[in-house]
Amino acid sequence: MSNAQIRNGLLCGVAAWALIQGAPAFAQAGPAAGADKDKAPSTSAIDEVVVTGIRASLASAASTKRNSSAIVDAISAEDIGKFPDQNLADSLQRVTGVQIQRANGEGTVISVRGLSPDFTRTQYNGRTITSTGARSFDFSSLASDFVSSIEVYKTPTADMIDGGLSATVNVRLARPLDIGKDRYVAAIEGLYERNARKFSPHVTGFVNKVFGDGTVGAYFGADYRERKYTTFSKTGFGTEVGVEARRLPPVDYNVDGDFNDTFRFEHTAGTIVTEGDSRRLTLVGGVQARPTDTLELWADVFYANLDEKQKAYAFAPRFTSIAGPNSGVRRSVVNGDTISFLDADGVWLVSIGQNNESSRVTVSPAAGATWTKDRLTLSTEANYSRTRREETALGMEGIGRASAYYDHRTDGDTFTDLGFTRGYDIFNPHNYNVVGLRGSYKAPTIDRNWSLRGDGRYDFNDGFVKKFSTGLNLSERKLDFRSARVLLSAQGLANLLGVPFNPTVEGGSFDGTPVMYRFSFPHAFSSYNGPVKPLTEGLVANMDTLLERVSLARILAAAPPTAAPASDFAVQERSIAAYARVDFGTEDDRLAGNIGLRYVKTEQTSIGSVPDFNTITFVQLAAQTLVDTAPAGKVDNNYENWLPSLNLRYAVNDNLLVRFGAARVMTRPTLSLLTTSTNISANVRSISSGNPRLKPFLADQVDLSLEYYFNTTGILSAAVFYKDIKNFVVNATKTETYPVRQGIGGPIATLDFSHFFPDNGAGAKLKGIELNAQVPLTFLPSPWDGFGVLANATLLDVGKVSAASGGPATPLPGVSKVSYNAAMYYEKSGFGARLSYTYRSKYTNNQLSFFGDGDFARSYGQFDASLSYEVNDHISINADASNILNEPSLTYNNQNLVRFYEDSGRRFTVGARARF
Repeated sequence: MSNAQIRNGLLCGVAAWALIQGAPAFAQAGPAAGADKDKAPSTSAIDEVVVTGIRASLASAASTKRNSSAIVDAISAEDIGKFPDQNLADSLQRVTGVQIQRANGEGTVISVRGLSPDFTRTQYNGRTITSTGARSFDFSSLASDFVSSIEVYKTPTADMIDGGLSATVNVRLARPLDIGKDRYVAAIEGLYERNARKFSPHVTGFVNKVFGDGTVGAYFGADYRERKYTTFSKTGFGTEVGVEARRLPPVDYNVDGDFNDTFRFEHTAGTIVTEGDSRRLTLVGGVQARPTDTLELWADVFYANLDEKQKAYAFAPRFTSIAGPNSGVRRSVVNGDTISFLDADGVWLVSIGQNNESSRVTVSPAAGATWTKDRLTLSTEANYSRTRREETALGMEGIGRASAYYDHRTDGDTFTDLGFTRGYDIFNPHNYNVVGLRGSYKAPTIDRNWSLRGDGRYDFNDGFVKKFSTGLNLSERKLDFRSARVLLSAQGLANLLGVPFNPTVEGGSFDGTPVMYRFSFPHAFSSYNGPVKPLTEGLVANMDTLLERVSLARILAAAPPTAAPASDFAVQERSIAAYARVDFGTEDDRLAGNIGLRYVKTEQTSIGSVPDFNTITFVQLAAQTLVDTAPAGKVDNNYENWLPSLNLRYAVNDNLLVRFGAARVMTRPTLSLLTTSTNISANVRSISSGNPRLKPFLADQVDLSLEYYFNTTGILSAAVFYKDIKNFVVNATKTETYPVRQGIGGPIATLDFSHFFPDNGAGAKLKGIELNAQVPLTFLPSPWDGFGVLANATLLDVGKVSAASGGPATPLPGVSKVSYNAAMYYEKSGFGARLSYTYRSKYTNNQLSFFGDGDFARSYGQFDASLSYEVNDHISINADASNILNEPSLTYNNQNLVRFYEDSGRRFTVGARARF
């Protein structure tokens, strides 16, 4: 039985339960309590933390949604250390309208309502957490064990910090007095990765202590997790446009005896194997005091250290270069303007071994106070966040000149048929010549944010106007990047190894035999059932093999890290925001809402250098591009915005609520897009640069939702929304022509480059429908009354956006028109189980990409499951499975050729937890 058949069968089962059993549940549902008074977003309320199972968690999330002053969805922990998933992004993908992106099989960033992750503002207890330049937040750096709830606000209120054009996500941790009692929690788990075939540990501990008469409390938590993973990827850059006469040397693609033709051909097709080892330490701590009935003081700190090491093996023929003795095309098949079959001698066989290391440390302290006197409440908060990331990537390339072919005359959605001809031996180390070592060493990126906030609220209590709130927020954010490039020539590396250097081969190289390593992964691509077998073994010029003979210290002494000024940048952003908000409602609370206005002033400064495009040099060594730079310059960009908002809630009866929201929202462009830095790749003929004069994204939005609540956990809801987005930032493209020197002192060729840069587009309109059902089947006879069904779907209607005024309209990147989640859970007598499926339809990554042939993502669906058992009041055990059907992620071009295929494998977790 295929994965698709299994998936469809399970989905039918879930749907059947929902349809057959849902109606009786509604009919037998008892009346629910009326809606409570509005509760503004708070970082201290912790009603969500409960201690009894899946249903209590769902009930708490339903209460948060029902009592909110805005349109919101929530996920709540069952107890400290019992968030529904180990990865917060994996939990959030089950929220209506939320989609996630994965790296090496793990959820990292989220998008809401189809917009890119940078449109979602993620907060930690209401404050900004830095993430080295992105507006989005990388959830892989935050342990879920300490999280009490996550709230996804889809409509804003005036007091909420601006920046969440698609949504504001607040990750909340309980403060000690909100937990309200002594609590000790410890857990240990083992994580097994099917591709890596290795176990990794995960341990966590948490202590909450309340002192004296309950006026002082403190907590501390520590979480340590390792992950050993392996991913198998088929990779390519698409179909390159090749002008026969302008190749170096010229190439007769169609073997017609001249060099007068232009064809598209596959740039590269091969395999990348990545073996990773990540280690994450998360620490949280805080104190809270209520010395008087009117004063509350608190302080907390968040610390995360994520270290990751990777070994990557890349083995791929690159048909963009056909050179060397007796080289040339032997046979080809032309299909329109594309070479669909190509067999040649002298094909550039890339054999790269690369070692990557990264260290990301985030620290965020905060302190605040709240003073209440009668109807007046004043609060203040100061916070700081700093993330420093250091990255090392050192790689060595061996070049073979192979007799090789590719064939993609078969149907799409498959690997390119790739092979070697005329007796070429890919396992003979003498067939590879090493052209040197390159990369970066501890290149730092530092992201810092300071913020000071003051708020005041006056409660009127009686009358239609309930509250008046106002406040001021000051913040400053700085992002700095400094390159640290390492470039060791083949001659320099040969001298360190004590082997002969040959200046006449590949522009200078040496026989790679001493440093070649044979990789073999016969179990690779187990998720792939296509007709073409991918490469699962080969030879690479391996860094570990090199370091056994030459120490890293000697390598760095021979090639000290140097700056690449055109890549360096600094961006500073200062903002001041003020707001006023009025909460209102009728005496019976049937109608309630808030209206407000937020003013935001932003000042940005970008500092960096630009390259001299007449000095481009392409070095064969790992496709290195060198360029001179001009002196650094500074660009300022300032703007002001007024952001009104309105939220209304009307209770039709005790169970049925209608909500309406209207607002103007904004998101600033990603900090890394505001730079003056420019990167050039003569290998794929691309230039990418920033744009420090980008305007902010603005959107006028309207939301309408209908929500029906039954029992304590049941919800049926439907929402429609509309966003008119202005100043959309897209990847604009233009063609530019520059002279390129082939190697140091080599010949010069004139080449066309695709220059990619961010620009404000003409805008786009986004419309959507969200449907949500949370149905407990408690009316069934025991033991079937433990079942429940969860399901939601998001349907999007997205217009196209122009990269510039009068330019061509292209699909909005990253938008899946359909996404849904379906889950069935069971909870009874201490036993809990959940089976869930998450799906998103295909979407566009880049309409053009390197060679104008586009980059599109296939639809993706994933099955996950979890089991738990409460041994007694203090001990529980759990087991989880992720990506049960071993689904890969896949992208393709406009010719239906696979660009990228990643098999990250299945993951399994087993563990135990104790609480006292």
